[in-house]
Amino acid sequence: MIVARWQGPAARTEARGGGSDRGGRTVNSFFDRVKDLADQHDDKVDAALEKVGDFVDDKTGGKHSEHIDKAVDAAQQHTGEGDTTKN
Repeated sequence: MIVARWQGPAARTEARGGGSDRGGRTVNSFFDRVKDLADQHDDKVDAALEKVGDFVDDKTGGKHSEHIDKAVDAAQQHTGEGDTTKN
């Protein structure tokens, strides 16, 4: 039998990334590092997002092209300079 135990607000904060891992680094610092890398390699990230969009578009038979393009553009705007040029 599985018994659930109530966890207070502090435990929920840690579960959402507000706490630190075993090395004393916060999860937020990991995401900050990822954001920095994405900013440094914006062109590569944008190209990868474009490839993912093309892959999904192919797998859905082009039925959702408009929505996929919007999602790719929105994702590209959140990386680097926010350019949305197609490669």
